[in-house]
Amino acid sequence: MYWATGSARVLAVEPSLLKLDKADEEELEVVLPSHHEQQQQVHPQQQSQETQAQIQSRIVKHVGSGIVGIARNEQGSMWATITRESVQLWVHRPIGVISKVVRTPKSLLDHGGNERILWKPDSSMLVIVTDQSFLHLYKIAPSNDEAGASYQFSNSKSYAMGPGEGVGFPDLSIKFKMTIKMEAGVSCLLSLENEIVVATLRPPAIQLIPWTGKVNVKTILIRQLNFLLDKTVSIVSMARFMRSTTQIWCTSDGKAYIAYYTPNLKDSGSPSSTNSEGESWYGFCFHGNPEGFDQQDAGVIAASNPSFNLLAIGTRGGDVRLYKSGEHSGQWLFSHKLALKESQGYSHGRTDRIVSLSWTSDGHALAVGQENRCPSVWSVYGAKLFPTGSHDLPSLRYATDDPYLLGTRHLFWAAGNMDLMVLGKDDSSLFYYALPFARALASVQNQLTSAPQGLLHLNDRVLVYSEGHRRDVASTINPDTFVWNNVMVPPVYTSDNWPIRYSSLTPDGRYLAVAGRRGLAHFNLHTCRWKLFGNWQQEQSFRVQGGMAWFKNILIVGCETVADHRTELRLYPREANLDNNDVVFTEQFEHRITQLSVWKSSLLVYTANNTLYCYSLGSAKMINLELVWKTSLQDIVESPSLLKSISILTADQPDGTKSTHITLLVDGRMYFLRPEFLPDGNIRLSFRQISNNIEYYWITRSTSDVADYSLWAFNGQKMKMWWNVFGPGDSERSLVNFVKSDYLELTPEFYPLAILPERGIILGLEPEISVHKPRAMALFKIGTKTHLFLQTILRHLLAQPASRVLSSSSSSSEHAGAAGGVVGGHEGGSTRGMSHRSSSGGNGGGEWAAYHFAKHYQELGYFGHALEMLLHNVLEDEAESEIGFDEGAVLPKVVQFLQQFPTLFLEVVVSCARKTEVALWEYLFTIVGNPKDLFEQCLASDQLKTATSYLLILHTLEPLQHTTSQDTVRLLERTLQAQDYELCKELVRFLNSIDTTGATLQQALSMVSVSI
Repeated sequence: MYWATGSARVLAVEPSLLKLDKADEEELEVVLPSHHEQQQQVHPQQQSQETQAQIQSRIVKHVGSGIVGIARNEQGSMWATITRESVQLWVHRPIGVISKVVRTPKSLLDHGGNERILWKPDSSMLVIVTDQSFLHLYKIAPSNDEAGASYQFSNSKSYAMGPGEGVGFPDLSIKFKMTIKMEAGVSCLLSLENEIVVATLRPPAIQLIPWTGKVNVKTILIRQLNFLLDKTVSIVSMARFMRSTTQIWCTSDGKAYIAYYTPNLKDSGSPSSTNSEGESWYGFCFHGNPEGFDQQDAGVIAASNPSFNLLAIGTRGGDVRLYKSGEHSGQWLFSHKLALKESQGYSHGRTDRIVSLSWTSDGHALAVGQENRCPSVWSVYGAKLFPTGSHDLPSLRYATDDPYLLGTRHLFWAAGNMDLMVLGKDDSSLFYYALPFARALASVQNQLTSAPQGLLHLNDRVLVYSEGHRRDVASTINPDTFVWNNVMVPPVYTSDNWPIRYSSLTPDGRYLAVAGRRGLAHFNLHTCRWKLFGNWQQEQSFRVQGGMAWFKNILIVGCETVADHRTELRLYPREANLDNNDVVFTEQFEHRITQLSVWKSSLLVYTANNTLYCYSLGSAKMINLELVWKTSLQDIVESPSLLKSISILTADQPDGTKSTHITLLVDGRMYFLRPEFLPDGNIRLSFRQISNNIEYYWITRSTSDVADYSLWAFNGQKMKMWWNVFGPGDSERSLVNFVKSDYLELTPEFYPLAILPERGIILGLEPEISVHKPRAMALFKIGTKTHLFLQTILRHLLAQPASRVLSSSSSSSEHAGAAGGVVGGHEGGSTRGMSHRSSSGGNGGGEWAAYHFAKHYQELGYFGHALEMLLHNVLEDEAESEIGFDEGAVLPKVVQFLQQFPTLFLEVVVSCARKTEVALWEYLFTIVGNPKDLFEQCLASDQLKTATSYLLILHTLEPLQHTTSQDTVRLLERTLQAQDYELCKELVRFLNSIDTTGATLQQALSMVSVSI
């Protein structure tokens, strides 16, 4: 996932130190006549508002217009900016302009200024649309005779090159090719491998123009497209699926269509619109059908996400609607909405049109640009990552000199997804901005960990958090105490191999492995030493593919060789030097490895032919990679690219055998699998879908040494949690019961990054923003946040019927409890006098399970706070209905549960009461007991400070009662005997507050034999 960090870099197109090449744009001009309809005339071209002398003057003085357009190539490694008079070619690492073309004054006068720009998919050409509807085609070619030459820094020990700068940048130039005149006007355009798709205005039509420039244009009128619901519309924007001719059209009536173009289609049998040359267009409407939808939902721009089979439609009203591919081919169904208006606090009737959408290359985040607001970044299923709601306040936006916070014209992600390029709404500006981001890799999130971990990737470093750094369990929750270890990746590695694509941390948090564009490296967090390949050629000879995982002191790596594209599984020993000659084991695969997972001595490998392999690794002393079984996942995984994560667990069965449990995340759907060995030696997979719209999942282990594991999943809005999901029992029966079982839902106010089961908290991140006052510059940083989940689990357990809790725990009753995995079993004998039946409905099983879960956390400094939250939440939910002791009431069960912690019970009740509305006190103390009796219990147990709080309760319920004064005197005497003078002062202030005359205070002091 992605979070903004640092400050935006300002990038300018002028002035430039590069030599300026005037493009000879009169060498070739092709005129494409408009496709006339009956009684329709072509509008005359608009005359330029600038004279040739004015244009000449601006060019000579190097004074031009601001940036009017920007576009990236398909990989994001290059992009181009245009002003009205010039074109600039940029590269990403190191970032800068490598070529520039300035148009001649005559060309500007005859054809108009530059207006829009588009890349050819293979990055070999550019097309620019002028404001007088001319297309200018440019070729991106090497500047010299040696194709592929590049500028590189010389190797030097006197300076360190930045991330990705070691490979240099290509020596490319922009060469003008030809001009095409579009008499029919240009509404929008789209780039295909061989053609430019141009939507015209007069008349509305689709024209396909070859990139070669040959006059072989294919045209079809909009009114001839049978799949359009309204034949009078025009196309306002177009997008395409990557590596496909399938397109997304947004039309002027607000509808969105999937459009398929098939050249020379004959007798296909599908409803299509065919032109005279045999090309066929067909499609369907997926947004705005049926007719009559709100015009605020009219689609204006689209972007596809092949990684999750999603389409994003930006609307006129300022929201983004996402559609997901259905089970049947050609079916797109509404999935969810990114509620920009709600998150930004729009007033009624106020809208802000979406102008730009850009997905990250991994599909996990969507950047959204709006006309008059700060750009925002959202997770794939709707979590807002940047900025938070308060960041968009006008007072904050106008406090900075960063124009991109006031509105956006275009944005896109650069290669590596570490920079978001933003072009502000001011078209007179010569600047645009590169906003740096940190990200958390999905390959790290979805792995089983025995120690909670968190990894964040920046351009040149990795931020590592491990629970092993903090052992003070008695401390309170303070996010500022969560220290991230700043691990700088050596520049000698990042300069050639940026960005970091994979990372893996050992379960104990001591060793970190990273892999970039080529090779790999690993780091000892205790000695702070890196191990790199000593042989640079070996490092550059392979790339990590599919991920990395630690097994004891062995690093397991999926690899692809660069020279011959062989796929291998390599095992590198941690203590030896990084060298291919020291690899302890190598396994060859016919197809590319896409995922791998390790648990104990089991290894799962998933390959691009949709095959899953399970290996046994042997032991740390004797590595023996042995194939146990393999099977196809064709019944579960439609396309191998949609499988995002895979995890394996093995559990010991009561009969001494082992059962294997596999968790898959496929296209946002989470599956639970169990392989079964058939008598004929084959493998049968039993699987169930657990949930959908899942971004990440975590598997955490309990605090005790038992086979209890919790499964956590985040769907962009809420956390879902199942416990004891991989425990012993019959595999088929347990799988069915697990799918049918209840789960908990938690709603953290931030994006979760790691689960800390020993702490009972969820660790996450939230963006923060400040203003650097001397330069009025916006600074972004990531704040560490925590969410306590103990009270949620306790409430769920207490609310369960006894029969369900006891039956779910019968298979594991020998285990005493879990902290990430809840176990409802119990030890022999009674515990703290808890009975198996309760006066509130006989839920002894739920209270018993809750107690055994809670006792593992009672040493935490904030355990009492968790119990207070439990009581407060249940009280507020049930007080309104006044369910009391009736069946289904949870509050009586909570009270009985709290009584099992007598040292905390009285304090939890009074703290909850003082933080609750007085109107709820009567209901609370009806369930808990008389506050006067609770006060007496405090005195009996020497909880004097807690007794003071009960005095406030008693005074509020019965003001100026004589008994209150007497109770105060008794407490004051006990406090003096305990020599707690700070508490004495509080009692004196209390007596003075209830009687401002001082009479009550004088009387109380005289009764305890104290004189003023």
